[in-house]
Amino acid sequence: MAVMLAVGAAQAAQADVFVGGTNVWTIVAGPTPQTLSGSPVEVVTYSNHVAVEVIGIVIMVLRNAAGQTVYYSTSSITLTGEPGGSIGSAYLVAFGLPGGTYSATFFAFTLGGVPISAPTDSMFAMSGP
Repeated sequence: MAVMLAVGAAQAAQADVFVGGTNVWTIVAGPTPQTLSGSPVEVVTYSNHVAVEVIGIVIMVLRNAAGQTVYYSTSSITLTGEPGGSIGSAYLVAFGLPGGTYSATFFAFTLGGVPISAPTDSMFAMSGP
């Protein structure tokens, strides 16, 4: 019984290739820096490539020059399964970080934790307090 549970847990972390794996969503625009209510925001626009509605969580992970994770931000979006794909934007807020340049990684996963996009790396500049 314990072996079956361990196998099931390992499978949950893999991409669901039946519905497209990490190619379910792809970035079609961004990351683009903006300001929203006085806070720095990165806007990332994804396209859905499967014929079903997909609810996803987009995460932005920020790392300092030493490679340490110092911040993360999430945003959820729902992309419909329209013919030709659906497009939607996630707004990821960064608040309270010291000024500087950070390495940012963006990716999306389902509410169940299944990855639906490949990671995308970018630079994120903060003007600090």
